[in-house]
Amino acid sequence: VFEYADSAVAADPERYDAYLVRADAQMRTRNVAAAELDFQRAAELLRQGEPSAVEAGALLALAHAQLTLNRIAELRATAVHSRSRAPDSPVTTYIEGLADFGAGRYRDATVKLQQVSSAGVSSDPLLPLLLGLAHLELGDLGQAENHLLDALERRAGDVNTVRALA
Repeated sequence: VFEYADSAVAADPERYDAYLVRADAQMRTRNVAAAELDFQRAAELLRQGEPSAVEAGALLALAHAQLTLNRIAELRATAVHSRSRAPDSPVTTYIEGLADFGAGRYRDATVKLQQVSSAGVSSDPLLPLLLGLAHLELGDLGQAENHLLDALERRAGDVNTVRALA
């Protein structure tokens, strides 16, 4: 996959989809920093057109990479950019929730993440894990347990989810 994606980027460096394919491959191999760069480039290329679901997906993937790398200032900038491109999008609310979570603003994060969860617009298995961890930080143990058990069901065998429940 890397060879194909590298060739596609080299052949036409203005194709956002080539960067997305390469970024996805990088994420699968846990090369998050390289994936972040490709997600950023794809988002830059997509910014040139009208807001789209593809752009929202690229921004969400970028936000995930930034949260993983603990690049909270960059994550906040991604949230601001998403708000400017798609102010009413649940993806924007989700990205803002990720930024709040990363910054330790757990109360704000739970409001936004719960809004996305309740709307049923995201099947992201990370969402219940983050909700559970945020509730845990706030001392809402019942809510934390419910969300963490949901995360465990969605991500059976995932080490991070199991650690959060321990």
